[in-house]
Amino acid sequence: MIYAQFMQKRPRTPRALLRLAYAASGSDDGLAADLLELADRTPPPLAAAALRHAARLTTDATVRADALLAAARQVWLAGRPAEAGKLLRRVAHEPRLRVRVRGLAAEIAVHADGSAVDDLLSAAGQLPRESALDALLLATEVVHRAGDHERYVEVARHVLDRRSGPGSTSEDLVAGLTALYADDPRTGIAHLHAATTRAGVSDRPDELIRAATAGVLAGAGDSAYALATRGVRLARLNGETATVPRALEAAAFAGLAGGRYPDAELAAVEGADEALRTGQPALAEVHFGILAVLAALRGDRATTLHRVHRAGAADSSTGPGQARALCEWALGLLDLIEGRPAATVARLARILVTPSGRGNAVLQVAATPHLIEALAAAEVSLGEPTAAPGRRNPGAAEGHRLLDATEGRWHLDATEGLDAPVVSQAFDQFERWASATGRAPWLALRARSRALLAADPDDAADLFREALREHDRGDTDFARAHTELLYGRHLRRHRQPGAARAHLHAAAAAFTALGAGPWAAEATQHLRAAGAPAMTYQPRSAGSPAVMYQPLAAGGPAMTHQPQAPAGPAMTHQPQTSGGPAMTHQPGSGGASASPEQPGTTGLTAQQDRIARMVAAGATNREIAQQLYLSPRTVDHHLRNVYARLGVRSRTELARRIPPG
Repeated sequence: MIYAQFMQKRPRTPRALLRLAYAASGSDDGLAADLLELADRTPPPLAAAALRHAARLTTDATVRADALLAAARQVWLAGRPAEAGKLLRRVAHEPRLRVRVRGLAAEIAVHADGSAVDDLLSAAGQLPRESALDALLLATEVVHRAGDHERYVEVARHVLDRRSGPGSTSEDLVAGLTALYADDPRTGIAHLHAATTRAGVSDRPDELIRAATAGVLAGAGDSAYALATRGVRLARLNGETATVPRALEAAAFAGLAGGRYPDAELAAVEGADEALRTGQPALAEVHFGILAVLAALRGDRATTLHRVHRAGAADSSTGPGQARALCEWALGLLDLIEGRPAATVARLARILVTPSGRGNAVLQVAATPHLIEALAAAEVSLGEPTAAPGRRNPGAAEGHRLLDATEGRWHLDATEGLDAPVVSQAFDQFERWASATGRAPWLALRARSRALLAADPDDAADLFREALREHDRGDTDFARAHTELLYGRHLRRHRQPGAARAHLHAAAAAFTALGAGPWAAEATQHLRAAGAPAMTYQPRSAGSPAVMYQPLAAGGPAMTHQPQAPAGPAMTHQPQTSGGPAMTHQPGSGGASASPEQPGTTGLTAQQDRIARMVAAGATNREIAQQLYLSPRTVDHHLRNVYARLGVRSRTELARRIPPG
């Protein structure tokens, strides 16, 4: 009697119900029903436990099978794909559930390695409308990632045919990408803007991720970044561990597209870790590809090659997949900065414009300005010994041998010829897209690319000035510095050294402040050629603004981007050939920035500060390299600079000077 009264009044809180379930022996349909109800209102880890207990306690075989299948989905969302597979095998014999089992198994496989798209599409044809739509949307993401335009349009048609009512963020994204693939950027961007607007009040991580993707494709990097980071926070809050690396991927792409390189780097580092931990290696490859591009933008050869090898990306069945294309972009950037523009053109043309509707839509936009720059450099270099296409930095041959050993098809002969129609096609697509966005950063890159292609020097100068005006309307330091460098180089080569020096000074100072040592060195080289005295630059420390971030793991970043003012020309230069992004990491700080006068760290760049704090906490160089996805050689380089700037000679002295990070 007492037990019956207790069971009638049993607590309804999640943990209390789960404690009862753990203690229960035998069958209890009432408790099983309570646990099923609990699973509908709790995050995946608790929901999975409740469903498994419900399956054990119920006497109804149908309820048991449904609970096990639901538990498999919740376990997968919680980031445990192997465990989800075991649960699926327990119900695979149920004819009633066969299609749903196959659909979930395909969803898990698609996230793991991009396979099973055909199984996913087959299951979608037999699932209820809402489940079928989810399966089809996932299939569009995978096909888009593989760069197969024709198949994307085919799958997208099935999604759009299922539309009912006013539409959704996901449907607008699909309609927008379909229009972009059909070479109709204005219609496409209208749909993509609608997708970002619809998601403004959403509390669903999946919807926010798709809206962020739409924002990137529409050229709205900052809006996309805000949506993606909200998706990260909500996925963590909801316990959707498997969704977190997808949201971080969207944040990393948004940061890359919007010029928020430190934010992009942070998101990709965390995303790679989360993807590997949750059994999604294909997604980890994409994160490593983004990290490789970010290192290449700084001109950090060792870290770029390290990250390319960590990606281990290969071609998809239809051409370069997303991770592979990112790695090719990164290697093309290294070719460009190391004086091999013809190799850059051949490499980027291969991934940006491919036959029969192939190629990644994001990269076809973002990398085109580098393709145009490489084309211009290749033409100019014929009469410029300092930029000869055959020049190779120390270690370049070694890097290419490493790539050959990884994947034979990665080898690229730097003497490959230039394909003008291919380049023209790529630029035409980029120009139409940039014009349709109406966004100042992309209009600046459009004007800069036109300047590089202009035959008349005066026309080119006008276009460079137009690009700088668009940069003034709102842009990032790195893109503007790059335009200043290219304009200064143009002016010098057309016998206007005085005008060139102002732009080259600005470029050298900004690149140094941003840790892009090789670009700063190139600007300085052109300055000397333009008759400037031997001036050098150093990132400002005390009192300088900085890029500050709060770790995404602490509930999403309260991030602020405050561009660093260029250091004045009368400063000392300490080249940072493999410098990290300008960022300061303060775990648990609630978004507050560090004082630049903090004892022991004054004068260090943000990356040096981060490494110094890890050393002070006892980490080895190899451990730091693994955690930050840098090469050990890059870590050693930073540490030597830390010792020099702080006047210490050992790790022990360093630990006494600064608190561990």
